[in-house]
Amino acid sequence: MPGRISWNFFIGTLASKLHDWLPLLFNLPSAYPFVDSFILVMSVITTFLMIQKKVECWIIWIVIDVVATYLYFLKGAKFFGVEYFIFTLIASFALWNWIKEYRSYTKTV
Repeated sequence: MPGRISWNFFIGTLASKLHDWLPLLFNLPSAYPFVDSFILVMSVITTFLMIQKKVECWIIWIVIDVVATYLYFLKGAKFFGVEYFIFTLIASFALWNWIKEYRSYTKTV
């Protein structure tokens, strides 16, 4: 957990300073750099958990999708907010499906 927090802080700090370092590319500061970095870092970590087929990855995806949904609606990007709300529903269904399948394996053994 401390490693994740330090990566979130590092990437958030980097994102919050891009408009200072590259003013021609990023003329406005990032509105929510630490929330954006949380979404990025946790998405990468959760992808590796999915490779290992961990059921817990779906819980983290739900948290990521809820945070992203809120962020996009807060920024006024309603299309992306709706998209991430749909991702939340998909992740919730996947969690339910994986738990159901996991329970069926433990009953047959």
